[in-house]
Amino acid sequence: MPAEQDRLEPADVLRQRPRRPGTPILDWPLLRRLALLTPFMAAGTLLLFWYRYRVSDLAHAQTFAFTAMVAFEWFQALNARSQYQSVFSIGPFRNRWLLVGVGIAIILQITVIHTPVGRLLFGTVPLSLFDWLLIVLVSSSIWIADELFKRLGLHGRRPDARPPA
Repeated sequence: MPAEQDRLEPADVLRQRPRRPGTPILDWPLLRRLALLTPFMAAGTLLLFWYRYRVSDLAHAQTFAFTAMVAFEWFQALNARSQYQSVFSIGPFRNRWLLVGVGIAIILQITVIHTPVGRLLFGTVPLSLFDWLLIVLVSSSIWIADELFKRLGLHGRRPDARPPA
């Protein structure tokens, strides 16, 4: 759901030239961005699974990893607002519908883990407050990594923007 809210971003996106017909939707800068960020999400999820599995049981480790994957997506939804600009330069809280979408996703994840119906349907186990804090800490690393990559220009160059009308 949070990814759907990106279409509500104003201004700078509308100033960019439209992509040429025949140009792939997944262009090289976007593929490069995916190639740089996906390993962070995979490594963070596997690290959390490994950590929790060593000190707990399989069900707890699976719930931990499942929640980490979802939490990475919360942060990635906030990152995805611009491929080239820092989320802080465009205002991290300007798109209230994106924040509502992320908030709903968080509530749904809590429901899946902490209600009897959610646990029955998804085979999850409850997580402690420490578990949640660790998951948020690790999954927020995607935000830091993407901001660093944007700063270093690793996502490619920003397409020419048209002057405002």
